[in-house]
Order: sequence, then structure tokens, then C-alpha cells
Amino acid sequence: MGILDFFRRGERPEAVVLDPQLGDLRWSEQDEGWLGSFNGFSFSLAYEKVSRPAQQLVAYALRLMQKREWLTQTLEAEKEKWKREYPAQAAEIDALEFDHLGFYRYKSANQVFANLTPESDDRCWRIEYKEDTCMGLGYDS
Repeated sequence: MGILDFFRRGERPEAVVLDPQLGDLRWSEQDEGWLGSFNGFSFSLAYEKVSRPAQQLVAYALRLMQKREWLTQTLEAEKEKWKREYPAQAAEIDALEFDHLGFYRYKSANQVFANLTPESDDRCWRIEYKEDTCMGLGYDS
């Protein structure tokens, strides 16, 4: 029994879930969710106390990852805003691209916390979405 089991108080996650559209999803205790790849994206689906990824979250993830052009456009628009405000970091900002999309639900809303690559020595870049709205680009130090 892992430490997560103590806090979980829900169903034990299935180790492997084969989703008809997203493919092979593998449970990761470290990430507290199922990991997969789809349409060139690495992603995770958060655990919601049931043995399989919640269907509502699966549907949201599928819909969003099928909109690759929209995701790319939102990232590019956010990068342009940041370059105008921080021209000294323009080269670093220009290089950013999607690394991993983390899908989860918070306050009954589908959300994404997307890690970006490459990381710099000082910053771990990310972009966030709530439903179909880009909430912005940022970083953690």
C-alpha cells in the first residue's frame, strides 16, 4: 500500500486503462493520475476517487487535444504578450512549447495545467486553461 492509499479514501485506480480514443492510459502514483499520449501531446488525467479516469475529464481532454491548432495559437498569443513586456527574455519565451498537459477538475470546471519546455535555470514555464479559455502564461521559480 502506497502513501497515496492512506489519503485516497476512494476506489483503487486501475493500473492500465485502454480508452477507445485516447489509447493506453497507465496509472502513476507519483503523478496521482493516468498518463498517456495523444495527437503529439503527453498528458495526464487526474484521479477523482474512482478506479478509472472520469468520463467527463476524458471527454474534455480528447476535445482539447484534438484542437492542436487552437492550443498552439493560444500559446503563441501569450508568448507575444510576454515578449512585449519582457523583451530581454524574448529568446527564452520564443523557444517555449508544450511538454505535458495535466487535466483535472477544480470547482466543477475542467482545467489544464500545461508544463512547457525547455526549462531555464530560473524558471519552470506553464500555461493554464479553464474549460475553453486560456488563463495565461506564467512560470514558477
